[in-house]
Amino acid sequence: MITDYGSLTLGAVVPGAASAAAAIDVACGVAAPNVSAQLVALASFTPSAGLTLVQQLQIAQDIVSNVQEAISLGLESPSLAAQAAAAAAITADLQAKLLTVQAQVDIALELQGLLATGGVRLLKFVGAQNVFGAELAAELGPGSGATSALVLITNGGAAWTAVQGVLKTS
Repeated sequence: MITDYGSLTLGAVVPGAASAAAAIDVACGVAAPNVSAQLVALASFTPSAGLTLVQQLQIAQDIVSNVQEAISLGLESPSLAAQAAAAAAITADLQAKLLTVQAQVDIALELQGLLATGGVRLLKFVGAQNVFGAELAAELGPGSGATSALVLITNGGAAWTAVQGVLKTS
């Protein structure tokens, strides 16, 4: 017995793929602004030493005291160069993460476009394989056991291209 579900979008034919595409979109929608905000915050960081002479002298005295104490403890104090290098490393890491998220967004958008393509006719067959048609029965082999099949019929090049993007067709 053949059940004709009519002409559907590919997303309706493959609902798991549509759910996955929506989940990817949500995840990327959360990740991208987060990484972008971190980059913006990091861009506002600048190591600085723009102080008055009196402030610099006071800091220098504090540094000497702190350095003497750090030396006695075996510690080294961070320099402006170390701060800048750490900020540059964090920036590079965040930019790489943002590129990854953007690539995932691009994939999700492409998949959503494919899944929105209409013109896929869905037929469901349930019955003995030898009554489905001589050619299909020959491909499946002899027998009259219970068989289930889905037949996708497209009406146009765009729909077939979309099916090929989601399902193995060759």
